[in-house]
Amino acid sequence: TASHTEITAMLQGLTHTEQLDAAARLLTAFLALRSQRAEGSHAGDERLSHIVLNACANRRRMDLCHLVTEAMARQRVELGAVGYCILIKGYGRSADVRGLDGLLAHMHTERVRADAVTYNALIDAYARNARMSVAETVLAQMRNGRMQPSSRSFNPLLRGYVTSGRRGGLHSAFSTLRRMRSELGPHGPDLVSYNLLVDGCVRYGRLGLAQAILRGLSRGGGGEARRRWRPQPDVVAFTTVMRGLLDAGRPLESAIDLLSEMRAARVLP
Repeated sequence: TASHTEITAMLQGLTHTEQLDAAARLLTAFLALRSQRAEGSHAGDERLSHIVLNACANRRRMDLCHLVTEAMARQRVELGAVGYCILIKGYGRSADVRGLDGLLAHMHTERVRADAVTYNALIDAYARNARMSVAETVLAQMRNGRMQPSSRSFNPLLRGYVTSGRRGGLHSAFSTLRRMRSELGPHGPDLVSYNLLVDGCVRYGRLGLAQAILRGLSRGGGGEARRRWRPQPDVVAFTTVMRGLLDAGRPLESAIDLLSEMRAARVLP
């Protein structure tokens, strides 16, 4: 009979090579065998389950996630906060808002206490599906639970506002950045935050504003901007603006000039 260490290695190999159906079958068979031998479950079984759940959630295979959670329930393996967090991610990526709502209701029924990681996952899941009012409500609930939001809490909101295509989305994104500075301090917005804002400007056709943000990050800006901490831009930010210039039919020279600025900022293409 395979040990936990051997099963772990097998599951990691199967999930790494995306043989998810085989991984789910192996896990359910192993849990059932332990139950037949009346060995009982322990923390190791939960960790094994998380390996498969996480891989399936990443690939949007919620059918396999359901199979795994049903096997866990039969063998009395606790799902726990980590397991719920994985499922939240899966429902969000699968655009299954109804499933997400049902999972959240089940969490309340089971009295599973949400931690900061769970709240961040919920914000991301709802924002990915343009449910911005719900995502904002989750952020408020996080504060009410006396948990300090972080950039990981706000960045999904930024992404949601810039990708939702909603009228006023870019304005809401800038407003969210200001809230980050107010609540988290000058170091609150990170490179991901500014990259999302640059992407939003490009999406909404505000190329001049995107370039201004990029140059402000590169040079530190002036006046008020100079007194704020800002991260250095990376290849993602520069490439986003270059692509925006070319997609908008701007002269090739404008993108070449930006490439020169990128090299001057010591950012490798």
